[in-house]
Amino acid sequence: MQRLLRAQFPGNALVHRPVLLQYISGDRIASNAQLDGALEYLGALGAQPLDAAAFESAAGVGVVVRSWRGHPHLNANHWAMLPWVPRRRDGPCWAL
Repeated sequence: MQRLLRAQFPGNALVHRPVLLQYISGDRIASNAQLDGALEYLGALGAQPLDAAAFESAAGVGVVVRSWRGHPHLNANHWAMLPWVPRRRDGPCWAL
């Protein structure tokens, strides 16, 4: 993340770099998507005073995105929970 921060930090918002580093070191900004949102907001803001609420909203601070693999109802055996349907090679086998 340091390389990304060094390469993409907007030059007109250098006064806000310490604030961004506090958010990163405090794990309030932890993903690249959050960092992209923060950098976009700071680039548009420039050297103007920082509005913390708007910054946190733009950066997605407090938003936790989990993959479906972490969902308690969709584990490795989620197909085993579905009703069992007998199947033939060419589709379902319906008993008459």
